[in-house]
Amino acid sequence: VTELSYDEIDAALEYFRDKKELWEIILTGGEPLATDLNKLKYIFFELNKIDHIKIVRIHSRAVLVNPDMFNSELIDTLKICNKPLYLVIHCNHPDEIDSLVSSKLNLLADSGIVLLDQTALLSGVNDSTEILESLFRKLVENRVKPYYLHHCDLVPGTSHFRTSIKDGQDILKGIRG
Repeated sequence: VTELSYDEIDAALEYFRDKKELWEIILTGGEPLATDLNKLKYIFFELNKIDHIKIVRIHSRAVLVNPDMFNSELIDTLKICNKPLYLVIHCNHPDEIDSLVSSKLNLLADSGIVLLDQTALLSGVNDSTEILESLFRKLVENRVKPYYLHHCDLVPGTSHFRTSIKDGQDILKGIRG
């Protein structure tokens, strides 16, 4: 796993310090929670010093693919952030939330971390009203607010997952009743 060096982190933090118009930042790309915990602690301690940054959002699939990594040390590291911290999980199907994932989501919520979800609408995976409604209900039952529903990006090799905008709109209309 390649992660940012301290010099690269410092350069990003300097950019954040200089850009007074920044209000919210997002830690994403690759898997931000796979970053060495000492580096994560350093990032949070430094972000805490930047007054104009008010919100920190982390986008991650880690709780779904490696729930065991959510131990007290990682949660204590996340709690170093003294700003509102939002963890956006990327859940695409209700079957991804088993009892272990559910227990970790509730542990995170109990720790004061606000949980949001970003779902990609995927042909053949979750492109039905029934599946998405089941997913959204299961998320809410686990204290995760559905936040984004994305259509697939035009990335080479993913065309078989793409749905039309109209199909996405029809699915959401079906969920809304």
